[in-house]
Amino acid sequence: EAGIQQVSWDSPVAGEEKVANDVPILPFEEAKAVFEELAPLVHEGKIEQHTDDNVSVSMEVHVNQVRLSLMRVKNDGSKRKGLYVPAWIFYGTETTNYHYQDPGRDGDDSMRESTPWIVLAVNAVDGTVIDQVEGY
Repeated sequence: EAGIQQVSWDSPVAGEEKVANDVPILPFEEAKAVFEELAPLVHEGKIEQHTDDNVSVSMEVHVNQVRLSLMRVKNDGSKRKGLYVPAWIFYGTETTNYHYQDPGRDGDDSMRESTPWIVLAVNAVDGTVIDQVEGY
C-alpha cells in the first residue's frame, strides 16, 4: 500500500562494454578554466548566427549549477550508440535579446531558455567541450 505508485522510464539504455575503469577526473578548477575560456566563443557563434543588417543580438548567460555526472556522447554520428563519459555540466539560463533596426517594427524581443539548460559540458577525462548535438 505504501510502495511504489508509478514508474516512468523515458530513455532506457543497455551498457554493452566498459572502455576504461578508474579514469582520472579533471578537477573542477580546470573544468572552470575551460568554461571561462570557451563559453564566450561558443555563445559568440550563436549570436553571429542570428545577427544580420536588420537585427543585432546580445545574449546573457547565467550559470546557477554545476554537476559532475555521466553524459552520453554519440559514437560516429550514430543516434543509437554512444559512450557515457564523466562530464562537468554547467547548467543555467540563456537569454537572447533581439534589437531590431527596422523602424516599422515595435520594440525588441527576448527569448529565454528555461532551466535546466546545459550552458556548456566539459569532458571530465580530457577537458574537451562536448557538443550536445553532434557528439564531439
